[in-house]
Amino acid sequence: MARITPEVSAQILALSATMSNRQIETYLSNQGIKVSNVSIGKIINEHRKERSAQTKETINEHIKQTVTTDLDILQNTRDKLHNWFNDDNLRISERLMVFDRLNKVIDTRLKYSGADDTSKDDDFSKMTDEELQAILDE
Repeated sequence: MARITPEVSAQILALSATMSNRQIETYLSNQGIKVSNVSIGKIINEHRKERSAQTKETINEHIKQTVTTDLDILQNTRDKLHNWFNDDNLRISERLMVFDRLNKVIDTRLKYSGADDTSKDDDFSKMTDEELQAILDE
């Protein structure tokens, strides 16, 4: 088998959207191009790895530009939920829904800050429910 040219690689990648590796092998063979389905798989996987790395880099750059705004929004949401939770006019069912949503926002903040690492004890881990409730009621 001959060395795979950039043109053949491009053709393989174009065909990979609608054909299996074996179908591509047969198609190319009918055009007089001998390439094994294993080589076809390697070309496709290498291309996917390259695209994956490029995509990750693009996403990371976008996140770097927007993370401060996202954190501000998350903090603002947490503050509003906390205020609603403390509203004495809410029924218990409404307070529980707000509390649930507040927990999700807090969990999100902890998850992405790395502070939810369970291998470390936090200040709250040894507190009773009553002590935790007293903090929430402040």
